[in-house]
Amino acid sequence: MNVSDYVLNFLVSKKIKDVFLITGGAISFMVDAFSRNKKIKYTCVAHEQAAAMMADAYSRLGPNLSCTMVTSGPGATNLITGIACSWFDSIPTIHITGQVNSYEKQGSQPGTKHTRQVGFQETDIVSITKPITKFAYQLKNPKEIKYILEKACYIAQSGRPGPVVIDIPMDFQKATISPSKLPSFKMPKKSNKSNTINSKIKKIIPLIKKALRPVILVGGGTKIAKCEKKLDQLLKKLKVPIVTTWSGVDLVGYNDNNYIGNVGVYGSRSANFTVQNSDLLICLGSRLDTRITGGVPSTFARKSKVVVVDIDKNELSKKRGLKIFLKINENLSVFLENLNKNIKVHHNPHQDKWLKKCLEWKIKYPIIKKEYYQQKKFVNPYVFFGELSNLLNNKSVIVADDGGHLTWAIQAFKVKKGQKLFSAFGNSPMGYAFPAAIGASILKKNLKLFV
Repeated sequence: MNVSDYVLNFLVSKKIKDVFLITGGAISFMVDAFSRNKKIKYTCVAHEQAAAMMADAYSRLGPNLSCTMVTSGPGATNLITGIACSWFDSIPTIHITGQVNSYEKQGSQPGTKHTRQVGFQETDIVSITKPITKFAYQLKNPKEIKYILEKACYIAQSGRPGPVVIDIPMDFQKATISPSKLPSFKMPKKSNKSNTINSKIKKIIPLIKKALRPVILVGGGTKIAKCEKKLDQLLKKLKVPIVTTWSGVDLVGYNDNNYIGNVGVYGSRSANFTVQNSDLLICLGSRLDTRITGGVPSTFARKSKVVVVDIDKNELSKKRGLKIFLKINENLSVFLENLNKNIKVHHNPHQDKWLKKCLEWKIKYPIIKKEYYQQKKFVNPYVFFGELSNLLNNKSVIVADDGGHLTWAIQAFKVKKGQKLFSAFGNSPMGYAFPAAIGASILKKNLKLFV
């Protein structure tokens, strides 16, 4: 078969059902392959940036990742903003870009090494996207295709997930290959950290029992690690205040008995008071960026023992004034599984008083004030999002765009358990919500979706 047919067969084998694309000369052989494969569909978009954002949202909601295909030059460079959305929020996506024929590339012929461009719309998309991908590679030989696809798919989903880019020259796309003779990628062996995890958990449990003012901070990494059920299991055992980050806002229902609010520069007063007066802060799935800690990280959770669980060791080694008492470099799913095995239902009268105080702050400092309803000329945005949250059921997906309206949405929308509320938080480009909502609706058929 040719390389293009092999690529689609590979995507089908990985249970990838939808591809977002725009046709163009350098990707035409790949697009043509869809006419011969009825097990995978494509959605043709109006702009490549939209394709990347659709794939991003699709991967956020789905059990599986999504894919884009675009032509060379501006087709590939138009993906960049959407790729950055996936990179900063740790979303696994695959981006396949077409490239000029291998014999038309810079350096392929004598005297062309230092030219700006040889083939029409030739652009070095690999070098451009390397800083915002986990893996970016241009195929050097058609026989590499199996190895590179397997490697890229593994890298996109392993460790801290993220986007990958595979650049395929036109002449390679139509090249004939023998699938049975192609070299395969061997996944690296997983290291055994069980002893390290257990030793850290043995330190955490006494901290939880002794703490007078403990707080659990839940971030979006919980969704990335696909361990929501394990989180729910832990939260039921520990009757302590819960706060969330923006990306973790839909992990705990607003009316949960222990939920106080979302934290940070644009968080609720009640949640920030809770964190600032805590003596133990356990951070699950949050990198504690500056929007959470504020501009002077040394004052964050000022008298608290901060425990952080993060799969990315680089996030734990940031030296910017943030004081971390206990660093745990581990997959959150593995950590929660081990903690749940070792901790029992815990009750502490002092913690009961603390939780009661935090809930009093939640009532005393509401996001939506009564006087907001009295505005005459325009609808107050906080009132709008509050009323919208009352109307939607627990299966709704809400995609917020960026800027002031993202702040209103996160602050005022009272999430029901089961709802999904998200945006491209780390990159935050204007215009994300519309294509992202389309990507979400393609995945979730018959979906009630609001943008």
